[in-house]
Amino acid sequence: MLTILVFVLMVCLPRVGKAALMGTAWTYQGRLMDANNPADGVYDFLFILFNEPNGGGLPLSFEVNDLDVIDGYFTAEVDFGSDVFGGDARWLEVGVRPGDSNDPNAFVSLIPRQEVTPTPYTLQTRGIFVDDQMNIGMGTTSPTGKLHVDGGKAGGDTDGSNIVVQAQDGGDAVRGLIGRPGGDIILMPGRGGMGSTPPWPPIQARSGNVGIGTNKPSEKLDVEGNIDVSGNRVKSYHGFPRPDYDSGWQGVSKGQILTLQHNLGGDPNNYVIDMQFKSSDPYWGVNQHAYGGDTINLSFPSGIEKYGVYWKQLTNTQISIHRQPDDSRAPQIRVRIWVYD
Repeated sequence: MLTILVFVLMVCLPRVGKAALMGTAWTYQGRLMDANNPADGVYDFLFILFNEPNGGGLPLSFEVNDLDVIDGYFTAEVDFGSDVFGGDARWLEVGVRPGDSNDPNAFVSLIPRQEVTPTPYTLQTRGIFVDDQMNIGMGTTSPTGKLHVDGGKAGGDTDGSNIVVQAQDGGDAVRGLIGRPGGDIILMPGRGGMGSTPPWPPIQARSGNVGIGTNKPSEKLDVEGNIDVSGNRVKSYHGFPRPDYDSGWQGVSKGQILTLQHNLGGDPNNYVIDMQFKSSDPYWGVNQHAYGGDTINLSFPSGIEKYGVYWKQLTNTQISIHRQPDDSRAPQIRVRIWVYD
């Protein structure tokens, strides 16, 4: 009868050089008894991993052949990869046969199965998963990048929990009144790679973008949704926010009232509106031309009210564009609206 009296599982770092990646193997140590006596000689070992102590349908196997057993003691290096250890319980079944046998049916299973338990330090890594491509998953066993954090789904009628990214606090001053500054949080997209060398000059591909609320950022910083800037001040802002509504260029006939549906909702008092006209006359080109609120300004010289385009009847769903009957300079208009809190 073959039995194992001593069983130890421990995480090890096999064959790790100065610049090498850590392997996925771990060490199995035990003592094999044959007919109540310590075994001596060469044996083959078959290690089978299960997801249940009895039965189960995992299973994965790893065979170690021609292992020296001295006074019953042996050490085997077992490697099932990293994917199978995602936090779920695992049990190990061990089979043994004489080393001179090649019969796959000659393995004698040693019972009971042994539960694979973590070492104390590995408890601190619960919920962290590393796949064979060295991608790190937190809350997921299928990371899609070098670091993939997934908060999962909250229980019924429960708010989702926050994910907090906080830099290190600055140290307190040893001498003086001012402590050390806290660390920054830096998001750095990947730099584009360089093209091949001659006969063509190398060309660098575009760098990556940063997306918030979107997994397909198209700009250096692409935010899907509203942005709230405390104090309503943005330092050194050289762009201009995209409008919440853009009608595009619309044709308007002389004397026509064109109603545009923007459906932005909210309070129209918080709207900022820009209207342009485009003329086929190169002298006028694209410009802003006699537009305004509920009524056209009639303080101009007599007859000027016959010309131009203006908007009126603004609501939280639509805006009306009026082109004067004798206007010849605004056959096309474009309306853009920004909404502010």
